[in-house]
Amino acid sequence: MWQLERFVEELDQVRAALQFAQVHLYGHSWGTMLALDYVLTHPARLNSLVLASPCADIPRFARDVRALLAAMPPEIRDAVQRNEAAGTFETEEYQEATFAFYQRHLCRVDPLPEPLQRSMAGLNPQVYGTMWGASEFTISGNLAGYDRTARLGELTLPVLLTCGRFDEVTPAATAEYQSQIPNARMVIFENSAHVAMLEEPEAYVQTLREFLRQVEAG
Repeated sequence: MWQLERFVEELDQVRAALQFAQVHLYGHSWGTMLALDYVLTHPARLNSLVLASPCADIPRFARDVRALLAAMPPEIRDAVQRNEAAGTFETEEYQEATFAFYQRHLCRVDPLPEPLQRSMAGLNPQVYGTMWGASEFTISGNLAGYDRTARLGELTLPVLLTCGRFDEVTPAATAEYQSQIPNARMVIFENSAHVAMLEEPEAYVQTLREFLRQVEAG
């Protein structure tokens, strides 16, 4: 049930039920995988595409996030490695270590914004574990091999890519994806990590509005 193809079909059913011939599609994080597969499956049904913290190449993401983890304080890095080796992902030590990583590379606002707290509280561990894995840097689910970089050149519609300066989806990775998409635009939010729309909401909304207005103006 928890397969990307199913989500693509569900998304198209929502579009059809709303009776929209074309839409502007926004995807964030894992949602960029869904958005990419949607546009590659139904290219004529989109007016524009926003890829926020894009995950176009999960093997690349896995390497990048491991490098970010290696740069964490030794006690954080060691706690993650120790618990991964033992398979003890539910321990308080592991949870605290992953949260320390999230504070640096997921969201740098303290306390976490209420929408993010609500999202994390409602996370379904069965779905997350099946599709992703034990944590952001322990990727063992059915998305582990996802890579659409070879097809990014097929995107001919207006595309905006965004990421945070401290994003777990690194600016370097995002810039590489941008370089492979014809006429794509990229914006980096300098005071953000992975959820720039919550860390710099005013600047983020303004960026989206400008992009959509340009698209609508032709």
